[in-house]
Amino acid sequence: MAHGGSRHSTRCDVNLAGVRLAAILPMPPAENPAAALTPLGGEPAVCRMVRSLTRVAGQVLVVVDEAIADRFRAALAGLTVDILTVDGSATRADCLALAGRSLAVPSLVGVRAGCQGATHVLLADQRHPLMAADMIDRVVAALADGADLVVPVLPVTDTVKTVDAGGTITATVDRSTLRLLQYPRGMRADRLPEESLAGAVTVDGDADAVSVQLPADAALLEAIIACR
Repeated sequence: MAHGGSRHSTRCDVNLAGVRLAAILPMPPAENPAAALTPLGGEPAVCRMVRSLTRVAGQVLVVVDEAIADRFRAALAGLTVDILTVDGSATRADCLALAGRSLAVPSLVGVRAGCQGATHVLLADQRHPLMAADMIDRVVAALADGADLVVPVLPVTDTVKTVDAGGTITATVDRSTLRLLQYPRGMRADRLPEESLAGAVTVDGDADAVSVQLPADAALLEAIIACR
């Protein structure tokens, strides 16, 4: 299911307090990866995501369906990114496994070897295209402090109810213990392709890092970008 990559830069990972950081944007075919090409603020959403990640990670891996890989190569030309391709049957786990192998042995999939040896990765998600710099910094700082897995979160402010089988409200949930999960998530590179969140350390998320479906929610994101 996994194929290979193309190189678009020569920059190497930065070292931050012992953390050698790469970033991964997995876009399995079933999750409509072409949506990441939706324009936001004058550029494709995927470009905005890659720019956010390359501020702290010297290598960014975008894993995408081979059928539309050329569109991503064109959109991302000139940015610090390696594009890896999978076939139409690939799952999210397949995308992460390919990215993990490329970090361990770059020559296997044709990505640049200069950044081999990442100790940690940032895992992005195309449904969260807005990633504030300070939120990313909090994730990276927690990794540098020794956390194995880090997730940015927001407190739940809406009232949450439980209902019975008939739809009748039965109780109010204590929302003080509930959190909304966001991206990017940070983890040790050797955890790939595992995405279990058991034992994760949490850091403050960002109210603008909303989960969206593109292109339907493009207007919402444009409004958020305009207010920044």
